[in-house]
Amino acid sequence: MAKRKCTVTLDAELVDLHKLKSSVPLSTDLNNYLQESLLVADELDEVNKQIERHEKKLQALRPKQARLEQIKINEINNKNNYALLYDTLERMQNANDCIGKNQIRLLAEHRNVDFDGLLAYAEEEGFKIVEVSNGETRKQKQKTVGMLNGDTSGY
Repeated sequence: MAKRKCTVTLDAELVDLHKLKSSVPLSTDLNNYLQESLLVADELDEVNKQIERHEKKLQALRPKQARLEQIKINEINNKNNYALLYDTLERMQNANDCIGKNQIRLLAEHRNVDFDGLLAYAEEEGFKIVEVSNGETRKQKQKTVGMLNGDTSGY
């Protein structure tokens, strides 16, 4: 880098103090100071730009974070609150005199709750749980039996 002579006005006390404490020429110290100062300014600009880029990414991720947190809260609430499904279980039993495990599995999947937990809750509440080999309801079975006996009024 080429050197150029320029005039700088400094406090006389600072110049004298520098002569006492430093073995390096004042011009060298001033050059070093200016270089560091300019580099820090450039580095600060770069850091600010990086922060700005990261803040934009964060802003884009915040809605996704909020949505995922809400899903997690809903899952926790649903897993622990099988009582919300009591009315549904009651309607299922009233329609068929019992509830098939397959129906409980479908309900658990639909409501995003744990199947085993819902099954245990239904048993604790006294619902009649049966293992269903086919998925017919009581009404479907009655129609099938009626057709076998020659009754086609349900069709």
